[in-house]
Amino acid sequence: MQYKFINNCLILLVCLVSCMSCTRFGTLVTQGYSSDLTKEEKQQLKSKHTLEKDHIAYWRFKPKAIYEQGALTITNEDGSIKFSPHGTWKKYYRSGVLSDIIIYNQGGSYWRMFYPNGVLFQDTYYVDNHKAGKAEYTDIQFREGNEHDTVEVRRWAIGKKGIVSDERIGFDAQGKRLPIVKVK
Repeated sequence: MQYKFINNCLILLVCLVSCMSCTRFGTLVTQGYSSDLTKEEKQQLKSKHTLEKDHIAYWRFKPKAIYEQGALTITNEDGSIKFSPHGTWKKYYRSGVLSDIIIYNQGGSYWRMFYPNGVLFQDTYYVDNHKAGKAEYTDIQFREGNEHDTVEVRRWAIGKKGIVSDERIGFDAQGKRLPIVKVK
């Protein structure tokens, strides 16, 4: 039980950090990618408003190991540079084992997470509900990497003032549904 609580806290922290670095439409406003721009790319951004790039980042203390890679659209709007990931992105543990696959779509994304041993951990679906002013998430946590054995389904949403709704549906080892838990 304690492991599950800690695990859920870590997932929430990762999702909140990723949400805080994104605007409502998935465009990154943090300058996290700006250090990876070459002089030529910076010059191109001054003359053009949009630049496409295949982004590759490496682990800081293990520079030959890839941390993340994917397609990135960079826009320069009135001197403000914004970064928008799109398509399929992959993230890796320092060991080189795949940790995440993220597929960015118009108005949402799909995120698949793996344990360091390569076993499937969780799927997350993200939908940007900009009409309601919130981002909606559905997390599906699997038992021991089996896609057909769900431990928990969590539906939650983040608005301008933080988490606006959060409910969880759990399943026991026999697959029987446990009562819905409304956290918020």
